[in-house]
Amino acid sequence: MYNIQTLIKYLTKTIETRFPKAHALIAGLRNFLKRKLLDTGFFDFRFGGANIAVTLIQFYYFIYYQFGKDMPRFRFTTDGFIELITSFLSINLLLLFISCLLSKLPRLKAGIDIFIVWLYYQLMVYQAEAKNTLDFTLVFDNIDITFTTEAYEVIFGSLSISSYIVSFLIIVFLIFLQIRNKSLTESVQKSRVIFKLGFTLTAYFMILFFQIPTRDNIAFFFQSMIRHSMDNAANIKIEKGTYPFFKSKIQISDTVDLKRHSENRPSIIFIMIESFNASVINGYTEDGKEITPNFNRLTKEGLYIPHFYGNSIQTCKGQYAAFFSGIPSYKGKVFVHYKKNDFISIASILKNNGYRTLFYQAYRRLHSDNTAPFLSSNGFEKAITADPHNKEGNPVYPSKERQTWGIEDSEFYKRFLKYAETELSDGKPFFAVLMTIVNHRNFNNYPEEKWHMHKNPRTIREHYHNSVHNTDKALGFFIDSIRKSDKLKNSIIIISGDHSYPLGDHGIVGNENGYYEESFRIPFLVLHKGNIKPVTLDKTAFSQLDIAPSICDLLAIENESNAFQGISFFSFPGTTHPIPLIQPYSGRYLSIVVHPWKYIYHHRTGREYLFNLDNDPEENNDLSSKKEYSQKKEDLRKHLKTIYINQTLLEKNIMVRTGN
Repeated sequence: MYNIQTLIKYLTKTIETRFPKAHALIAGLRNFLKRKLLDTGFFDFRFGGANIAVTLIQFYYFIYYQFGKDMPRFRFTTDGFIELITSFLSINLLLLFISCLLSKLPRLKAGIDIFIVWLYYQLMVYQAEAKNTLDFTLVFDNIDITFTTEAYEVIFGSLSISSYIVSFLIIVFLIFLQIRNKSLTESVQKSRVIFKLGFTLTAYFMILFFQIPTRDNIAFFFQSMIRHSMDNAANIKIEKGTYPFFKSKIQISDTVDLKRHSENRPSIIFIMIESFNASVINGYTEDGKEITPNFNRLTKEGLYIPHFYGNSIQTCKGQYAAFFSGIPSYKGKVFVHYKKNDFISIASILKNNGYRTLFYQAYRRLHSDNTAPFLSSNGFEKAITADPHNKEGNPVYPSKERQTWGIEDSEFYKRFLKYAETELSDGKPFFAVLMTIVNHRNFNNYPEEKWHMHKNPRTIREHYHNSVHNTDKALGFFIDSIRKSDKLKNSIIIISGDHSYPLGDHGIVGNENGYYEESFRIPFLVLHKGNIKPVTLDKTAFSQLDIAPSICDLLAIENESNAFQGISFFSFPGTTHPIPLIQPYSGRYLSIVVHPWKYIYHHRTGREYLFNLDNDPEENNDLSSKKEYSQKKEDLRKHLKTIYINQTLLEKNIMVRTGN
């Protein structure tokens, strides 16, 4: 057991020996403090093994951050020292509060101490490996899928073996201290408990509610919880009965020579590839291997857009942007938290125009993120998984067939082809979305026998190359199969991704942290031989918001109500338009791209970034503080209002008028 009196005696003795001239002053100060504070028992806090453990963990990571790559290093400023002091203070205040609260239950207190130290270490490991602190919004948005086996795979699969070993050693260390001198149970507070309870609680709450900067990740999580509950960034006043995004018609382009399909409309196959990072397109490994040869070949046969964005960082958010042409919510998931709202999807519009509509996914859980129920109530006649499809009631498959969260792409495409031959053969055109899954984190779990790009992958980028190369190989097989099919060969084929995935650029390796290009840029390609001329639109940028309006433009569908927020690729091929990008986590980053300019706003800190993507594609040169770009920054900042309006419309359910 350790207390303040013992600590002060030790420090006084050390100073007396090494600095004898200062002894008188220290002795006087000690006597004053002892007489006024310690002897009263008010501040005679008892410290135990848990306090030692968290202090050692904090000290280790303080050193680690100073020398680690892409880590939040200590700043030798006033704010930096305040943050450092608060980091050590906040976690110890929490432990002292518990020792006061459970002063009469020492064994329970000891168990909670061990859990808090373990949790504290795990959050430090998460920050070190994910390059960010755990955000409450991330937990809140994904609580519905937290307890699935796939979530456990993502959470625990991202931690290193060493972290598990150290976790075990920390627990052993605390148990050893308890057995040796009852450091955990004897560190309960025994005097002035009520005062100490109020003091520690008040001090801790001040750190939380005043949002005092801290590197204590438990306190940071609670601070993010408070920010989430008090968030009113979308407090936009919308006049009652108005629907700002609602339109009675769809804009049809008149600036390009486009062969439309107002009659005998073709089927549409929309392939959404899981975690499709645009950086691999036309890319090669260090030893010259082409990573995506099939997609590269296909870009020369259709409409290819190099500067194309997923509007957010999760599957259901990308699906909402693509199917509904709506800006994804930055507070919750539309499929889950706004499932009772009124929407108009591209599937609804196509269904009104004689199409059969199908959502067909490789992931075995249809209700994850409320996907199947939401899509089924918004225009998709069927939302089914290929995972059990055509297995004749046998739920057990060979392990080689299920690589991550569902079946691999080649088998997935084969099952769709068989399904199309039997279930989509009535002569009606269909709109089918094919959502793959195998190219999903953790990429290091991909089977070794399919490591064709890197035989000994060491980094997440190399693991990703192995995974996406097999995805590309299956895609090539599928496109060739479609072209050989009499029923499918005249289909419009759209190939894109649900979202991107950062591969270590800027030190970011997780979707919940990224806000640079590599977190949003995805490939995009439209194929329709003989109808869409091969062209690369490399002078402008588009996003998932533009997919639904473009499909309607291509099919000459205009007399349909909608709330589409994108534009057609065919409407303004020579100009650009604002593209909103939503990173809801890590304190929320909201971005606006008006190619080649990109503006980023960090909601938690108020910090702004400005990049010229033509001159600085790696986003290394932030121009936001330079006076000559202040007007450009202001012009782009104004477009944030559209994101806030969109959030308000979602929260008030006034996106579209009912009965139209």
